[in-house]
Amino acid sequence: MKIQKDKTYAVNPPKYGFKEVEDWVCDSKKVVLTTIWKRGTINITPRTDDEVNLLQTALANGENDSFRPYDYSDTEFAASFDGYVEDVDYIGWTEDEELDGTIDEVWEGVDLDGVSYLEENGYYCDESMVVFEGQLSVEEV
Repeated sequence: MKIQKDKTYAVNPPKYGFKEVEDWVCDSKKVVLTTIWKRGTINITPRTDDEVNLLQTALANGENDSFRPYDYSDTEFAASFDGYVEDVDYIGWTEDEELDGTIDEVWEGVDLDGVSYLEENGYYCDESMVVFEGQLSVEEV
């Protein structure tokens, strides 16, 4: 397939290759959630020759390669399906908070209610990154 400027392409990673990493912050505390999606699509419209070349190169991605769909100036989220939180990291938390069960409480809240738990407890999403891992499927829309 030849990628062309100003045409829109549906870009899909392989099954379980759609990874989203979100940094949720409250004061000096950070909770980093990594969500893996079973399937997903992001539409990309390359607007420059550099973007055309990046997407053309990404067509040759192998199973160990990664791709950042939001590095393009014109992207549109289309869909994602069956996400689950694969990993939670805690940054800026004390050893006491780990020992007294505070971190466990946050983990259980996220496990039961997802990001709603964080929002209801004063956290906001400071940063978000989407990475497609593995061989991509690209189709003109």
